[in-house]
Amino acid sequence: PFLTVTDDPFARYYEGKPLIGSYEVDDEGVPAQQLKLVEKGKLLDYYMSRAATRDFKKSNGHGRADFDEYAAGSPSNVFIRPEGNPSKVLSQTELKNKLIELCREQELDYCLLVKGLDNFSGPFSAHRVYVKDGHEEPAHGMEFTGTSLRALCDITAVSKELYVYYPDWSTAGSIIAPSILVSEMEVKKTESKPEKKPYIQHPYFAK
Repeated sequence: PFLTVTDDPFARYYEGKPLIGSYEVDDEGVPAQQLKLVEKGKLLDYYMSRAATRDFKKSNGHGRADFDEYAAGSPSNVFIRPEGNPSKVLSQTELKNKLIELCREQELDYCLLVKGLDNFSGPFSAHRVYVKDGHEEPAHGMEFTGTSLRALCDITAVSKELYVYYPDWSTAGSIIAPSILVSEMEVKKTESKPEKKPYIQHPYFAK
């Protein structure tokens, strides 16, 4: 309830970093539009192409497609911002302290701090943050399991700072979002084996 999501295809930079989802006209020739998708946790709008639905009869300028695809409603530059309830918006230091506090309440020895994530479907690395003194240790070979939209309800706080992320979508786009603190997510040891590196140097570089 303290997060708002907007999509702005006209935005080209955020704090000096380029936003790669920018455009003025979508792939169906419809002028781009800014959208307020979520306001304080409530869904307000959808991405729409020219393909009408029962609830939406016209495009809102987000019909986009890759070279070999039909156009469909797709994101451009997605801004996820806190709105209201300033007690939920913390500095990075405060966010880590809150993480440790939640771990202590659940009587855990440590909790997980994920500093980078390519997607939710593959293995990732994180850091164990120990409740006793707050020190961090690298942890590898984990993946989320059973992750669904339900996890959004477990966001308990976010950072004041926003960060630019370039997701692996079929069309170009950016996400500008804070760090989030989630009270509970299920993880397991990954069954994927890391790619083996070559035993010897490539002959060209071995000269």
